[in-house]
Amino acid sequence: MLVEISKKLDLFIAIQKLVNAEQIENAKEKIFKSGTKKKIYELCDGKRAVSDIVKAVFPNENFKKVQPTISYHLADLENLGLIASKIVGGKKFFYKVL
Repeated sequence: MLVEISKKLDLFIAIQKLVNAEQIENAKEKIFKSGTKKKIYELCDGKRAVSDIVKAVFPNENFKKVQPTISYHLADLENLGLIASKIVGGKKFFYKVL
């Protein structure tokens, strides 16, 4: 049932993308003025969890110090509909939707 709902949501988002492609591209330009947020978005390939993204964006920083920043940006990107997440084996993986 959840898989079915997820597929329908993905379809809805794909339709939204087609209808609002120009608006989405303009919004992306504004959003990605933050280099960190753009880098995080680019790392959302469905194969990385928060911890992996933190290590890729801030490899030499204290994990506990920078993890909230990454989580904030991920939540923002997810709320904007640019990325989505799936939970596998207790880990939350992020992937691009738009």
